[in-house]
Amino acid sequence: MNILLSARVTLAGLTAVVLCLPVSSHAWGPEIHQVVGQLAQEQLTPAARESLHQIMSSSDSDVIAAACNWPDDFRATPEGNWSRPQHYINVPRSEAGFEPARDCKDDLCVAGAIGRYAAELGNANADPETRWQAWARVCHFVGDIHQPLHVGYVYDRGGNDTEVIYQGEEMGLHYFWDHALLEENYPEWQLLTPDLIARMDAPLPANWQAKEADVWARESHRLVRQTGYPPQAEITPEFAAASWLLALDRIELAGRRLARILNTVLTETD
Repeated sequence: MNILLSARVTLAGLTAVVLCLPVSSHAWGPEIHQVVGQLAQEQLTPAARESLHQIMSSSDSDVIAAACNWPDDFRATPEGNWSRPQHYINVPRSEAGFEPARDCKDDLCVAGAIGRYAAELGNANADPETRWQAWARVCHFVGDIHQPLHVGYVYDRGGNDTEVIYQGEEMGLHYFWDHALLEENYPEWQLLTPDLIARMDAPLPANWQAKEADVWARESHRLVRQTGYPPQAEITPEFAAASWLLALDRIELAGRRLARILNTVLTETD
């Protein structure tokens, strides 16, 4: 079975699972990557939307957005193990911020992956399999780069090794940002997309440029330094509330920026 067919078989099952998850399931995992994909689709130009439908062989926004989770499935396979570093950036704690030459050698990090796969997505001469995967990856990695701890520190693996207590439960700080926050604040995650769409009223900025992904990485790392870590192991209601508001802003921004990428690379090349 070729990669594209395998990906679409996996996607068919994943779409059903994501759409049918109980309200107690975790969020900012598959659910939030799907939300980012849906938000972006709501902001596409007609030309970009038509191109995306052709690439995905579907006009179903849920099916298209569910593909945004394929990179997580791929990295869990022996064939995809090499792609794990594309999901994050680890910055040395002693350094002030993200530097591509040091932290993203050979573009093997989330910022480098966005530029690489945006180019593949926009290449009208690429084969259908390449462009299908490129959409899945661009969507996923734009979501990742906007979760602050995906541009975190080497010493604790982006917060995975920093233990916190939230509502009496021990968990990693990365898990708190990835899952616990949204699970607590938006248990019916399917309502998040229309609620975020309702608050998006500003027009999208001008065309996207690949170098912006480095800016987004620095932005996320700055948030890690400023607000990503609680002052003590037990997370207070005040810290959780502020973190939730930041998470909402980051999810919305990821959707807007993903739309800019699509409106640029698809409109210009198809």
